Amino acid sequence: MTKARKTRMTAMGILIKDRAKADVTSDEARNTLKSAALAILAAENTKAPAAES
Repeated sequence: MTKARKTRMTAMGILIKDRAKADVTSDEARNTLKSAALAILAAENTKAPAAES
C-alpha cells in the first residue's frame, strides 16, 4: 500500500467516524465524503503528478 493510498483511506475513515457522531443525513455525508475525496486527490495530483499509474 502506498503512502498516498494509506493517507486517503485514513482520511476517509476519520470522516466516516465523524459523520456517525454528527448524525447528519446520508446526502450531507455523501457530499462531504465526495468533496473530501476530491480535495485529497487534487492535493496528491499537485504534489506528485503521475506518481501512481
